[in-house]
Amino acid sequence: MPFPALAAGCGDHRLFASEELMSASPEGSPEESRTLLLERAGLTVLGAPDEAGLPAPGEVWKSVAGFLVEPDATVPVSAPDWAEQVDARWLELARDSGLIAPDGTFLIHVGGRGLGRLGWAVVRWSAGARLAATLTDGPQQPEFVAMARDAHTSCGVTTEEYDIWLVRTDDGARGVDPQAPSRS
Repeated sequence: MPFPALAAGCGDHRLFASEELMSASPEGSPEESRTLLLERAGLTVLGAPDEAGLPAPGEVWKSVAGFLVEPDATVPVSAPDWAEQVDARWLELARDSGLIAPDGTFLIHVGGRGLGRLGWAVVRWSAGARLAATLTDGPQQPEFVAMARDAHTSCGVTTEEYDIWLVRTDDGARGVDPQAPSRS
């Protein structure tokens, strides 16, 4: 089994699933590596969306990891069950905001391991998915952003010094300032 730490549910995730996936398929394209990584995280990969009308992943990253951004939830990196806490809080924020469609689909972008230059991937949620432990940019450093397929909301997970931040945006995923007056 290539991922014993993940399979055993080890709280200390020093085995970098994404790094091992990248090195396990040196012949594979970045898209193939991302698919393997997302599947290892427990998601079903459905392909790439029609990106017309969607904000670029970089725009959404800025809305969840900008200088003035405040987190909706934090998890200490030092917590023994940090990955489980992040996954539970991410799922709660995603469900509460309607990020996950009724059919279980959403868009995701992985920030590390050379995958940041790729666009969005359409995925389907499945019970038991382990995003925080798998979609990392180093030990205990989850880095990913998810967005509703219609781009009305997003939720990013980033590592900031001693905490893992979970930041949700509404309409900010499209670059719309939710504080701005309505144009109607």
